[in-house]
Amino acid sequence: SANWKPKLAKSEMRVKGWLERGETVRVLATLFDRLYVLRNQLVHGGATWNSSVSKEQVKDGAEIMGFLVPVFIDLMIDNSSRFDSPAYYPFVGPRRTTS
Repeated sequence: SANWKPKLAKSEMRVKGWLERGETVRVLATLFDRLYVLRNQLVHGGATWNSSVSKEQVKDGAEIMGFLVPVFIDLMIDNSSRFDSPAYYPFVGPRRTTS
C-alpha cells in the first residue's frame, strides 16, 4: 500500500514497547510474520534479483534462521516425549532406474 512507511514505523514502535515490557511472544510473532513475508517474496517473485534492499533482507533473514533453526531442532529433540506421536520422516534413498 502507499502508506507503508508510517505503518512500518508504528510497528517498530510497538515491537520496541513489547521488548521493553518483556512481551516475548508478541515480538516473536512479529518476527516470524516478517520472515514469512520474506519467504513469500522470494518464492513468489516479490523480491527482485540483484536489488540491494532484497539482498539485505535476505541476508538478515538467513542469519536469523541460521540461529533459530538449530535451536528449534534441539528443543524438539529434547522434548520429543511431549509430542502426541513421533515425527515420521521416511528415508528417501537414491532413485532407482528401471532399465
